[in-house]
Amino acid sequence: LAAEYRRALLDRWFAAARRGSAPARPIAVRPPIEAPAVREARARNLLAILLQHPALLPELEEALATLSLPTGACARIQAALLDVAAQGGPLDSPDLLDQLAGGGLEGDVLHVVRGPGLSAAASAAAQPRDALDAWWHFFGLLRGEAELLADRAEAERMLVETNDPAAQRRLIRLTEALAALRGGEAAEALPIG
Repeated sequence: LAAEYRRALLDRWFAAARRGSAPARPIAVRPPIEAPAVREARARNLLAILLQHPALLPELEEALATLSLPTGACARIQAALLDVAAQGGPLDSPDLLDQLAGGGLEGDVLHVVRGPGLSAAASAAAQPRDALDAWWHFFGLLRGEAELLADRAEAERMLVETNDPAAQRRLIRLTEALAALRGGEAAEALPIG
């Protein structure tokens, strides 16, 4: 009896479909993700990590300088962090945030650290190793494959010339960032807010 009901219902459904009156499935229309908004979110994550973990700045200064971040708050914070690194500024977060606020960047800092969509690595509670890994992840996403390839070639050249452990670490990080980018790794960490 169940099989007979099933067959009768399927016959009616297929007959209705042939007449063009099949029940329409609602299609959820998703608004397109804007590329500038994605780039801004990635830049905010990258900068928020440095604002919460400024002790990483000396190791990441050179890589940070190669990025072309979105204009506005992100570009101003990037320039301020590079100035702090060049001057050997504070390497603890409260002092750095006070210095930036004193320099008129309080609104920009709030834009970077308090917006939605920040990764867990951008919190003060994140472990330094996790923060560093996430920073390189966002760096790779912002830099792009062609630039990462050029950066890696330069890092290889520097390692051969200097045999410096810092050059080796940079080469390893760039290789990891490139592999993650090529692998389509989109795990931009877990949002915290």
